Amino acid sequence: MLQSIQHGFIDGKQLFSDSTFLKVNASKSKFKKQKVTVTPKDYMVELERAIDKDRIQHGKDPLKKK
Repeated sequence: MLQSIQHGFIDGKQLFSDSTFLKVNASKSKFKKQKVTVTPKDYMVELERAIDKDRIQHGKDPLKKK
């Protein structure tokens, strides 16, 4: 990450990670603008379902909903 900041590919002001391996293309000459249609709320719902499914498979109770 430090090299990415030093070369100006990212600014390093914010970093969000969920331990998912991400394949990136850090070339400034190759990029594509995309409109993201998944909202953070939709992602969180999907993530919570996946967590609950994994917990059940491992014999644990689902997490309590807030």
